[in-house]
Order: sequence, then C-alpha cells, then structure tokens
Amino acid sequence: MTIKKRHITFIIIGILIIAAGVFTAHMHKTRSCKSIIVIYDHNPGDTLIAPAEVIKLALKDTDSIIGKAIRDIDLESIRYNIIQSPFISDADISFGLSGVLKIYIEQEIIIARIINTAGRQFYITQSGYYFPTGEVSVRVPVFTGYISPITEDLMYIRDLDTPVYTDIYLFAKALSQHVFMNALSEQIYVNRDKKFEVVPNIGIKNIVVGDSKNLIERFDNLQLFYEQKLPFVERTTYNELNISFDNQIIAKK
Repeated sequence: MTIKKRHITFIIIGILIIAAGVFTAHMHKTRSCKSIIVIYDHNPGDTLIAPAEVIKLALKDTDSIIGKAIRDIDLESIRYNIIQSPFISDADISFGLSGVLKIYIEQEIIIARIINTAGRQFYITQSGYYFPTGEVSVRVPVFTGYISPITEDLMYIRDLDTPVYTDIYLFAKALSQHVFMNALSEQIYVNRDKKFEVVPNIGIKNIVVGDSKNLIERFDNLQLFYEQKLPFVERTTYNELNISFDNQIIAKK
C-alpha cells in the first residue's frame, strides 16, 4: 500500500471514529435516567449524610428525574444543590451509559469534638462548620472546659459571636495539620482564662499551650523537645510543659 493510500485510510478511520463518538453521545442523551446511586469517597462507616439525604438534595428543584431524558436534566443545578450541604465539600455528577445517575461526593472532614458547659456535644469540620454529634462517631481530639453554650445547631464558626469557638477552630485546624501534635493530643482543656491546655497521651501530664497564635511553630518546638530531650530523662521528671511563649519551653517538675 502506498503512503498516499495509507494516509487516506487513516483519515477514513478517523472520520468513522468521530462519527461513532457523535452517534453514541447523541444516543446517550436520548436515553432516560434509570436510577440514582450515591458513591462516597471514604469508608461508609464514617458517613455524615445518608444516601437518601443526598438524593433529596439532588431533587430539590424537581419531583423526580427517573424516566426523564438525560438531555433535559441539569447536572450543574443538581451539583449546586448537593454542595450546599455543610456535610459535603464537593460533588461530581455524571451519567453512565446505562442511564444511571452517579453522584460522587466528597464529605467534610471532621477535625474536633466540643463538649460545652451545658453538656452538649458538637463536631467541627475543616471548613468551619459545627453541628451536633448525633449518632455520628468519629475519633478526633476533644475540647472540654470553660466553653460557653450555644443555641444554634448548625452554622459556620465565623458566624458565632463567641471568640472561644473561633479559637477552638483555629487550634483544631492547627492540630489536623500537625501529625505529631494531633497524635499526642487526647483532650484539650479550655481554662478559665480561655487558654488551652493539652492532656497528652504519653510523656507529660499537662501541656500549657496558651492562645491560638503561632501554633504550628510551638508544636514544632514541642516535638523537638519530645524527640531530643525526653528520651534522656525519667518519664516522671516533668509534670508540666509550658509552650505558650514563642521559641521557649518551660518545664515544671
């Protein structure tokens, strides 16, 4: 076969492939929606929002899309409705060739649990939402102590006129970004002065952290202390560490 003939053959094959793709896309759009499934980005045991609730959000602006032509379904509108949920950080929506609407959701990441002075418990998410724990069980650092009650069940931390919750959020975010400190911190106590004290899992009985400023830097210094100093002293040598000052650690026996 000459080069010219091979060139013509490739062009014909290319045209056929494009035509087949266009035809398939057209046929796909003329199909109707058969069903809806929700696919999570994680272990289902940590589900914050049930599939039925996700579908309810998806159908907020319509009675049903089952049996409706795919070309007449506004996927962007459905996605917009879904990501309005405080439990969902992102969503990807697409139709399979069989007409099944697949909703892939990325859930919010819970970074802390709060127990306030009224005994109510809330979770805080990475983006700053807080909501009652309910039946959801997630292993995260726990904040207790002088934390004033709040009446709202679901909103952004930034919308609260209560500085202690903002400080807790900043502290929890810093913890989630620092592997060593996050693993070390079993409980965080908010004292009368609204300063933070950490009850660690190992090593020291109490760590005074202070306010929520420059936390990563102070956590780094504490990690160095644990790695370079503690291995060479008796486990019971120090009862308390104070890292509330920049570039300084005060050890108390």
